[in-house]
Amino acid sequence: MVNEIKAAYPIEINHSSAAKRISLRVKRDLSCFVLTLPKTATLKQGQVFTDIHSGWLISASRHLRALTKIEDGSSFSFLGDTVTVFFRPAARGKAERNGNDINVFGYREFFGHRLKNFLEKELLDYIKQR
Repeated sequence: MVNEIKAAYPIEINHSSAAKRISLRVKRDLSCFVLTLPKTATLKQGQVFTDIHSGWLISASRHLRALTKIEDGSSFSFLGDTVTVFFRPAARGKAERNGNDINVFGYREFFGHRLKNFLEKELLDYIKQR
């Protein structure tokens, strides 16, 4: 599960002799999440902790610094696939995935909001299935 989440959200894993418990936080420079494990903790325990807190990862992801601006025709990695986003003007606003294409319908001013909501829902569904 850690690998699947790392595909969508970057996670840095640290082992610390000073840590007394597993923790998950947003890195100070807002570039990624940091999973800190005590020296005695296993990666499997970190994976379980990340699974339990997957909802927090999704909600906290809006604090991560955007590395690129996603526009019509942009491609990026999402859940292990390279997907391309397309804006499709239409009366009814929604977003849907068709293979490796994500089509965002509706008015252009809602493009970013609809895409973000769609990606969060897809990631949450993926995590729940796992």
